[in-house]
Amino acid sequence: MGDKGGDTSPGRFAESIAKKIYRQTNPARINIFDRGTQFLRGDFDPAASPVWDPTKTILEDQYNRARENVIANMPVGGPMQGALGDIETNRANQLASLGADIATDEYNKIYGAAMGAPQMSMGGLSSIAGTQAAAQAQQAGAGFGAIGDIGGGLGMMLGMKGQGKGIK
Repeated sequence: MGDKGGDTSPGRFAESIAKKIYRQTNPARINIFDRGTQFLRGDFDPAASPVWDPTKTILEDQYNRARENVIANMPVGGPMQGALGDIETNRANQLASLGADIATDEYNKIYGAAMGAPQMSMGGLSSIAGTQAAAQAQQAGAGFGAIGDIGGGLGMMLGMKGQGKGIK
């Protein structure tokens, strides 16, 4: 392959890139697997998810704006109290839904990791194997081409010799 002592084949290069990406993404994978394990044990708290705080902040901002609009635009009394009650009910439903959505997402992640990992691994190995097979085919083709050129040269030499002896 190369005079520098290292394997410079396309398959080895692809394998090196795959290993580098695997090492770089290892912390995220460990985090997802740890949270997935907590989820499967029943120890998962949706409010501990990194998604909880930003999404809850958005919901709370919407709730506060709706509450301020009701207070500013409705006369004091029964209708205002009813509207504020509806806003509170919607807020509670959205927060409950947020927890359920995060839990569903955790389940999907751990399921995908458990069931999708073998396919991804096999796909990566197949890709590397295909690259290596293509490189070997090119090398073999080059070798056969060189042998063919030698054979062609020998045939020409023998043909020219035969013409010199009067063979027609």
